[in-house]
Amino acid sequence: DTIVVGTVESRSEPQYDRPATEWTILVERVLKGDLGVGRITVRVPGGRGPDGMELHIYGTPPLAEGGRTLFFLQPRADGTFAIADLPQGAFVAARGTNRTLAFRAFSQVRVLSRSGRVGAREQVRDLDRFSDWIEDRASGVRRPSDYLVRPSRSELQSSGQNFTTLQSSGRNLRW
Repeated sequence: DTIVVGTVESRSEPQYDRPATEWTILVERVLKGDLGVGRITVRVPGGRGPDGMELHIYGTPPLAEGGRTLFFLQPRADGTFAIADLPQGAFVAARGTNRTLAFRAFSQVRVLSRSGRVGAREQVRDLDRFSDWIEDRASGVRRPSDYLVRPSRSELQSSGQNFTTLQSSGRNLRW
């Protein structure tokens, strides 16, 4: 229903019957939908529950304050948004050498190829070209997908510096 590019402003753990994390997103660009530029709240399953227990859902996007994202969203009845087809509807942006890359962070899930083979690689996209392509498709313009890129090794290394390990309650965790 709604596709946006935005910057993560803050994180909160509201008290619901199930553990959830809410992210306030400053919308930079609306690619599809009737949403004005402003702030929205994206609720992701997992986080601290009302009983203090924490739940981590593997495959949820590694969001962080100040990070840029591209979201495919579904509105919720309470005015917040859910990521469509979690985790497929969330793209994390990372600054490369001279462009911004967008990719789905699938390190915690198994990706299958179209033939069903485990271990398919997620393709990297140029965020601006991908956004333009989505906006065109949403308005009915069909054109070839010109957004897939093969980043250089140095570009991949510089983009990886934006990420941290899995965190819970401010502590780094490992498997």
